[in-house]
Amino acid sequence: MACGRPRTSQALTESSCAWHRCARASDTAPATAAEEPRLRLTGGLRPQPPHNASSCPPTNIFMSTTQKLDELKSAVKAAEDELLLAVMFHETWKPTAFDTGLQDRMGNSYATNSFNVVRQSLRREMLLALMRVWDSDHRTVRMTAIYDTLKNDAVFDAIVAERASKSSVPGFADIIRSTLDEKRTAVHSLIQKYKKAGSGNAAFKKLLALRHERLAHRKKEANTTMVLPSDQEIQTFYEDTLEIMKQLESLVLATSFDLNQAADVYRHHAQFFWASVRGERTEGHPNYRPALLNTPTTLPMIERRTK
Repeated sequence: MACGRPRTSQALTESSCAWHRCARASDTAPATAAEEPRLRLTGGLRPQPPHNASSCPPTNIFMSTTQKLDELKSAVKAAEDELLLAVMFHETWKPTAFDTGLQDRMGNSYATNSFNVVRQSLRREMLLALMRVWDSDHRTVRMTAIYDTLKNDAVFDAIVAERASKSSVPGFADIIRSTLDEKRTAVHSLIQKYKKAGSGNAAFKKLLALRHERLAHRKKEANTTMVLPSDQEIQTFYEDTLEIMKQLESLVLATSFDLNQAADVYRHHAQFFWASVRGERTEGHPNYRPALLNTPTTLPMIERRTK
């Protein structure tokens, strides 16, 4: 898999990536008479073996502090977009799992088939959006990479200086530094919770396995020993991730956008949507078809959950 970075740039000549060092050396070697026609067609680049992008170091090690801060802000904004999707899917899904009145209205009906499809799709997309911000690929948005940048003292000093420049009050910079450092510590604590040896690492591994083997990818042979995360583990991970995002919004972007408040809005919308949903065997359905008494049914049932 190509990493997307040009193999002839100055940054990559200084890279510790063996593939890029080899490619650079190959491209600068004198051409033989037999190679000249082919190299004219390829712009002077010789073919190279496949490159594993994960072995290539992150590009930000060559960046200035200003560039790192700009990239950090972009990463936080991208994470916010993904988590807003997770919130939308999660709050729309919740009534399908926990609203007993909705489940009773669906009952055993043909409509329940489509109800279950929608319900499963919402859950699937919520988990994918949630796990995307915890990816391990250096080309994607990663909570761990965001914090690694925040640990850089030069970047943190730049954030403090940028925020302190808004006021000329004596000592304001010290107050800002103390406040932002508390937020950085809170982010670190929550991220560490899901890393190795953290109290939430077991739940995180379950979610990661689910994502890798059932959602984003599919193995030819199902893993029959996989332990799925519980609803409570998913909910806790979801809430912790939203809290991390809340702290990052304030720390990096100087904004106060609480995704939990956004969740209240989408929860309110979902109530109005699901209030009118019912199966065809429930009165009020446009194609109401009353069930016959004492008649066995093979229509789908709803899996009921408890909070």
